[in-house]
Amino acid sequence: LRSPARRQALHAPVSQGLGVPACEDTAAPPAWDGHGDDWWSSPPASPAEQLIIRDALPSLRDDAPTRMLGRAIAAGTAALEMELLRKLRTLPSAERSSKRLASVVNAAIEWKADNLSSSCQTAGGAPVLAACHLDEGDWATRFLVVALRSGTARGGHHVKIERTGSHDIVGLAKEANGEARLRAFYYALLEEQSAALNEESARTGTLLRTYEVFDMRGLTARKVLSPVVLRFTRAQLEVVARVYAGCTQRVAVINLPKWAAIPIRSLLDLLPSHVRQRVHVFSDDWGPFLKNDLDAASLA
Repeated sequence: LRSPARRQALHAPVSQGLGVPACEDTAAPPAWDGHGDDWWSSPPASPAEQLIIRDALPSLRDDAPTRMLGRAIAAGTAALEMELLRKLRTLPSAERSSKRLASVVNAAIEWKADNLSSSCQTAGGAPVLAACHLDEGDWATRFLVVALRSGTARGGHHVKIERTGSHDIVGLAKEANGEARLRAFYYALLEEQSAALNEESARTGTLLRTYEVFDMRGLTARKVLSPVVLRFTRAQLEVVARVYAGCTQRVAVINLPKWAAIPIRSLLDLLPSHVRQRVHVFSDDWGPFLKNDLDAASLA
């Protein structure tokens, strides 16, 4: 991921997270502006947040631990509480109540029950470190270039890199049941990311998220305007917003051709505001930005 200097970024707020010790004030943590060096910070849960989470737990479906944690269920209540905090902090301030939180989580559980394969939610399963080992992974990685765990960002956040400009969407679209298999692959990817984050968050006592890098080098208009890409991207963003909200700490879109700025921005507008505000877009001037954010393994 190495490249030259000067950056153009769309700056924005970042996240707040759950630590074990509670903040002393009872107000929700302040919004983090994301412009400074503290974009990676995960402040501990406030007493107000802890109270909302505690009161929401009895209203969750009986299968909440299994459905929301998947293979990370062995991490127990601590992991479930991290997932609830993750969801809570995506809600507008006026909607931050135990009733609303339980409703959001139960809706996510219902979606998972209807859409995820049993292999995605095997309790106690081993971490998946390579995309080819996910559901449909052997097939999908013939067309897609995805590094599931590329390294670590500041604050301990997990790094995922997609070489989006190198994806062979045309070839994928020609495959029998290509779109359905693509959805299954990305659902499994999202579920694995969520499980890994909750597992490590419970272990460390810090709410961790994913730092996403999308490398657009090689992008063509044919790929951007492909009906498969447009349909899939819209559907995928809806799933992220509804089911996997709060899993993203920061997003860097790099090597974006100038001609692609408008279509990419229109897709970004589909993101929930708490995600859109974390997206930084660059042409070929992203080097210093990522060097400051990511470890050597991610930049290799």
